Amino acid sequence: MEKEKDDRKNNSSSWFYKTSTDCYGLMRGYRADDSYTQVIEAAARREVGRFSSIMNNTAYNEVYLVFVWQKPVTSTNPDEGFCIPYWKYMDDEDVLNRIVIKPQNRTPFKYGSREVYNDDAIEVVNQLISVVDVLIEIGDDTQDWAKRKEWLNRVLNELWTARGPYPGFASVMESLGLYSFVSSYIGLTSDKEMKKFRQEVRGFLDGDRDEVNGLPMAKADAKRIRREYQLLDDGIADFLFDTLARFDIRADSDMTLMMLFRFIK
Repeated sequence: MEKEKDDRKNNSSSWFYKTSTDCYGLMRGYRADDSYTQVIEAAARREVGRFSSIMNNTAYNEVYLVFVWQKPVTSTNPDEGFCIPYWKYMDDEDVLNRIVIKPQNRTPFKYGSREVYNDDAIEVVNQLISVVDVLIEIGDDTQDWAKRKEWLNRVLNELWTARGPYPGFASVMESLGLYSFVSSYIGLTSDKEMKKFRQEVRGFLDGDRDEVNGLPMAKADAKRIRREYQLLDDGIADFLFDTLARFDIRADSDMTLMMLFRFIK
């Protein structure tokens, strides 16, 4: 199966993985239970071609009675990609245990295609770099691993740049009821703009300003949101702006973590 990571519109990566029903999920030393259901076997830069329709093909229309299309997806392997050589170490369980990759967040790696977000992709790329380090250490010669590591580090840099300084700030605003500011924030392209926007949002909630990035809010809505915000103690407010904003998580997760933070405190 192929898992696609859209970090840029025309410059993205693909993860190739096996499920527990395939050979890599059932190989020696790995159980086919919930904890070993997905194993990454390769990564590559992908290239996506144009849509091509078969709408005028009478044979297809008679059989499927729907609009039929195809779109070529290829990879730039081996220059920008590689397979982990599991096959070479099937009889060496010690090495196998060091190079197998099981994603910590398994949700994107299911049977259906799902988007892999920047933070999850960063975690997988870091795991891939660790695997390459092992292969260099043991002298594996199936690839030029030094070159593959250079490529992975370039991808890692792209991912960190794409995520921005506050990938979870849109969710923070949503959890605070600031829905009207979300689209404006998502449209920002530089770290400087994002940091300024974050500062203005906090100033707005503190009552120091009446607009954010030139966007005003109805007085009744602003009063209600500020009142709810003032009920949060300073520790939770700092937790939202300084910690949760740095992680790519959903608004409902923000609310859960806020309650947990309040309980622990």
